[in-house]
Amino acid sequence: MENRFENLSDTEEDVKAFVSACDSMCDAKFLLSERKISDLMRTIATYPRIYDIFKTALKGYNRQAEFLKSQTKVGGRSKLVPPQNQTKLIAYVFCLLLEIDSGKRVLREFLDEYFYHTNPNEEFALFCSALIVPFRDVTEYVYYNGAESYLEDEAVDITLREAVKQLLQEMNSLVGESVVISMDTKQDLFLLARSIESALTPNRIDLVKPLLTGYKNTVMACLIREKLTPYLDRLYRLFQMSDIF
Repeated sequence: MENRFENLSDTEEDVKAFVSACDSMCDAKFLLSERKISDLMRTIATYPRIYDIFKTALKGYNRQAEFLKSQTKVGGRSKLVPPQNQTKLIAYVFCLLLEIDSGKRVLREFLDEYFYHTNPNEEFALFCSALIVPFRDVTEYVYYNGAESYLEDEAVDITLREAVKQLLQEMNSLVGESVVISMDTKQDLFLLARSIESALTPNRIDLVKPLLTGYKNTVMACLIREKLTPYLDRLYRLFQMSDIF
């Protein structure tokens, strides 16, 4: 992994430690996953400036309501659609990690339900890609730009967001119902769809094009391409008309 801290000063030890703990967690196998979660939570508690980011995000946050709201079904399986609001996103992931670390939520059961794969290492990798990576990136962004930099859903045109969300939901339904593609490919497409939707914030909007390209390349390599290509064309037109790319 590249050294993303080469140009940081020694006074930024707290954010270095936080990002390193997230990266270490994302690089870990399932066998070490619970230890890595504990390490990350310990890092958050160790540094006041990092902890204050979550303290601010948690003000007025309804953990149970937000988790219930994030649950959905795709192709008969339970899935999570994390909050798009950045304040709620980091509060959402923080609360999940806290529940796992405290034993209130069993990690393997959670992964089996929402990130199912026959291989627990792949389940954990899907979990980290969907939740820990955006959690890390948003927290790091707020660290450097201040609490007032939290970006609300409306920061990207709400009409565009709703149109993209609707298309992605329809595409997920087609993927979930397909009998001609493997479960691994389905999981890849679900993850890319979630990532595209999550990228619809001003400081992550530049990720939309490479993510959509990755989705398209995955689709072109499998037997569902004829069904999904019209939806992909509509997505590209939406983003072009909105000057996203």
